[in-house]
Amino acid sequence: MSESTGVTALLRRGIAAAKAGRKQEARQILMSVVEADEHNEQAWLWLSGVVDSLEDRLICVENVLAINPENATAQAGLRWLEQQGVVPSSTDQKDAEEVCSRCGAGLPAYGKRCSACGLLLVVVCPACGEYLDAAETVCSGCGVSLGNFREGAPYYLGLARAYLEAGQHTLVEEVLPYVLAEAQDNAQELVDVALLYESLHQTDRALSVYERVVELGHVDGAVYARLGEIYQQRGMSDKARALYAQARQRMGDDPRILLALARQHLESDATSQEAAALLERAIQRAPDSPEPYLLLARTYRAQDRMDAATKHYQRAIQLADTDSLLGREIRREVHRLDIAPSYQENHGWGETARSVSGLVLLPLFAALANARMSPLHISFASWVALLVASAGGYLLVSANEVTRNPGMCALFGEEGAKDRAQQMTVGLPGAALWFLALGAILLRV
Repeated sequence: MSESTGVTALLRRGIAAAKAGRKQEARQILMSVVEADEHNEQAWLWLSGVVDSLEDRLICVENVLAINPENATAQAGLRWLEQQGVVPSSTDQKDAEEVCSRCGAGLPAYGKRCSACGLLLVVVCPACGEYLDAAETVCSGCGVSLGNFREGAPYYLGLARAYLEAGQHTLVEEVLPYVLAEAQDNAQELVDVALLYESLHQTDRALSVYERVVELGHVDGAVYARLGEIYQQRGMSDKARALYAQARQRMGDDPRILLALARQHLESDATSQEAAALLERAIQRAPDSPEPYLLLARTYRAQDRMDAATKHYQRAIQLADTDSLLGREIRREVHRLDIAPSYQENHGWGETARSVSGLVLLPLFAALANARMSPLHISFASWVALLVASAGGYLLVSANEVTRNPGMCALFGEEGAKDRAQQMTVGLPGAALWFLALGAILLRV
């Protein structure tokens, strides 16, 4: 293999390692390439993306420009390094012949943004970290689409989201002011900025942007709701309540708003009738959500209405995911309060089978006695009688103990065998079948 072929293979390996994010491996390979061929433009360019310090990056970029002064990627990288204060100040005085891609104004040799229109001149690829001219729509290093700067705020929002996904929070912070500048009075784009600030845990900045959105008017109720949550977390209940009221005006009886208002009432009065009414309304609007049931159960418990509280605790348990934090919280609370199992647990097939098995034991022992305690010698007729006893036992427990088991609910509706007539209709045939089966086994029919 010739020397040039070996260098080319090494370069390919180094680029592959850099793209895969294995910076240390890429750095070692690319260093070997430039040691073997100090005029390898691509090796110096890729090496600039994997070195540790900005000073080393500057050396790599300058070597690229020494080899090829027209390399646009290196020029963009040099401008970015100027922004970081790495390029010697003497370069500040050099005028460039470049003009802004958006407004055509002349640009200095190095600068962060166009002084005429505010365009960000250099961006960092969120995928590979390469420095690129803002006019480039695709990263020349890794091929990732960057969008078109002419789109304004959506372009910068796309970059910010990509930086956030890549965990590059500093770059997100750098880009968001450009979104604000471009968004002007676009409420949705401003809300997106506020959400990104919240993702960075910069609530003060998010709050400032949300308030700017509110000033625009015609705001979505969700913005008022989120502002209410922020003020509530800061202990500013009156301000939060006013914002929740605005949210409810725009969103109607949205369950999230009803819950938030109910929590506010409960913070000042655990027995609040207003909170109970709001929670009942939330349950009507979102009957499959466990949280309003839990809050309403606590409210009824504070009002010393334990029957109602128990009913809502049981429903909350049924609805909450067992492995979720809310599900665990509900179960801990129910266990601590020693609340009886829910109807689902107390009237399901498991409890029904347990109750029926007790009634089947006597006929089973009688059949075993007839067969001299050997199941293999139980006659066919006795097995049939045991099945009849099981059916009779099921009807008996459905009339007395497990009146709301799934079978009874399917037969009589959600309340199961709730009245005396229904229980007699089920229980009398059950008793007849059970005694008939037991008598047949005892008489060895």
